[in-house]
Amino acid sequence: MNILKYLGELGISFPKVASKFIYKKIDGNEKWSEYWTVIYIMSWISWIPFVSVFVAKISVGRTYRELLLGVIIVPSLITILWFVIMSIPLLNIMDS
Repeated sequence: MNILKYLGELGISFPKVASKFIYKKIDGNEKWSEYWTVIYIMSWISWIPFVSVFVAKISVGRTYRELLLGVIIVPSLITILWFVIMSIPLLNIMDS
């Protein structure tokens, strides 16, 4: 499959796919829909001390360039590649 064709199809079908994941009140519980993002953000913030200590320990003797490359850039590229590869079958299933 041509990657440009795939990205074009992904851009066209994104609003349809995204609308399926938007929170909808089913049981009338409005508090969850108002505060779930705060809970989500706080759970990420609670991991900051653990992750920063881990990164500090494995980064001893490395340059800033190596640190940024190994902590931000490479994991981000791997994650993007993972979602692109794994979303192709999902989009095929959703279209059928």
